[in-house]
Amino acid sequence: MFNKNVLNQLAIALGNQRRLEMLVLMMEGRYFTAKELAYGTGLLPSAATAHLKALVDSGLVKTFKQGKFKYFTLSSSDVASVVESVMYLASSKGIHRKLPENEICQARYCFNHLAGHLGVLIYQKLLELHYIQTEGHSKTIHLTSNGADWFSYHNLLPAGPESIPEKVAIQCMDWTERVPHLGGFLGNILADRFVKSEWIIKKKNSRAVFVTKVGKTNLNRIFGTSDLF
Repeated sequence: MFNKNVLNQLAIALGNQRRLEMLVLMMEGRYFTAKELAYGTGLLPSAATAHLKALVDSGLVKTFKQGKFKYFTLSSSDVASVVESVMYLASSKGIHRKLPENEICQARYCFNHLAGHLGVLIYQKLLELHYIQTEGHSKTIHLTSNGADWFSYHNLLPAGPESIPEKVAIQCMDWTERVPHLGGFLGNILADRFVKSEWIIKKKNSRAVFVTKVGKTNLNRIFGTSDLF
């Protein structure tokens, strides 16, 4: 049974354009001050504070306090998936017809994993190679034995096969591509490894990422392709 009060809070939080814009800014996966979020959404600081309170109260956003500063970020990757799905539904209904700049569509962060054309390519290739498999109509994704071998062989797991959690990954609907990309644990560790290996680099103050020359070479190598990336 759903808690009606919780559902009501979520509906109020997600049903406001400015609050949704704040959540989209936080999809970058960083912590922001209220002032930064106010500036990014064109709000007065006092108005931003009220909106942030609603987002925190609903459980969509968490805070981190250091000294006199309070920082805000999405409370979990599940929230990022919800925001991405809301944006997908809005675009499919024609509410947001204008897509963001091309670099955001090509490759970006969706909280802690990769989205856009790059994120979808990776997800589809993992499916094609039978390294992951879906579960009916569920968003749940399972890692196959071949997939576990592949992740281990390419040193993509932070602490070996024993580090793989029970809930290994989920399908996250990509609002620009309108097909799923890889979220959850596997999506997170791939994005993290690619950044640390400098296969991709983050654009400053943006969710956008770029694939480096070394990254293109290595992505094609590990996926057994010639010029897919």
